[in-house]
Amino acid sequence: MTIKRVTIYGDSFADPSYGSPENKDIREKVGYVHETWYETLAKQYEYKNFAVAGTGPHYSMKEFYSQYEQFNEKDLVIWILSGEERIQFHLPDEYYVRKYNKWPRYFGSSAADNKRHRINLVHDVCWHFEKQKMGHGDHSTVFFKTYKDHMSYAMKTFEREVVNSNKKNEAFLYTVSRKQKCKICIFLLRYNDSYMKTSLNDDSFYIHPQSLDEFFEPPVEENLRRNHLSEPNHKIMYNIIDNLVQGSPVFPKRSILEPDHKTERFIYD
Repeated sequence: MTIKRVTIYGDSFADPSYGSPENKDIREKVGYVHETWYETLAKQYEYKNFAVAGTGPHYSMKEFYSQYEQFNEKDLVIWILSGEERIQFHLPDEYYVRKYNKWPRYFGSSAADNKRHRINLVHDVCWHFEKQKMGHGDHSTVFFKTYKDHMSYAMKTFEREVVNSNKKNEAFLYTVSRKQKCKICIFLLRYNDSYMKTSLNDDSFYIHPQSLDEFFEPPVEENLRRNHLSEPNHKIMYNIIDNLVQGSPVFPKRSILEPDHKTERFIYD
């Protein structure tokens, strides 16, 4: 059956707002803005993209749960499985305003702007597994001080579930690919955290055998990239996905370019 629709879930590797073609730094220094892997797909298929920078699988699965039973053999579903520690904590109504967040970017409308700020506010707090305590950044000071103990209690209660959640996500996505007969393609931020790895890869289900955090230029060059990726890497990522669509029986072991320079591990949105 021919693929007709593409649906994307994930974080800043796939968020169109994060990879905006209006980036002035790219236009001034490179002369043009290259096409992203998801924009290439959008030209070929019916296209929906639910990726939001700064979020994790916990956020994306909320969207997926309301949609997966609608998929069928005409659907290609693409997942960016980032860090399990990115928990989308409940945000009380009083924080649904921008004044509690210092994030300076504007996302085109009041609704989009406030949504982005709410996400960033929650994303800015995180559980430190080794230290066994909550931490936070500059965006979330008021929210963090008010709800730190509540969030710490929740994480201590569900820590092992959180640590193993991507293993369960992989299994669930594999089951969906079988029951709904759709194609599912998964990229992981940290491939070594995968339980399945490539053991169940076939023409309907594919986990790419490389970590997304392996192939960055030095951070100083990040403003010349879209969604953290250089133009060649966007093309290669598209080709990996296209191989699955076309039913290619062989996937290269390492299909994404190496970084031009060895760097410290890249910290991204």
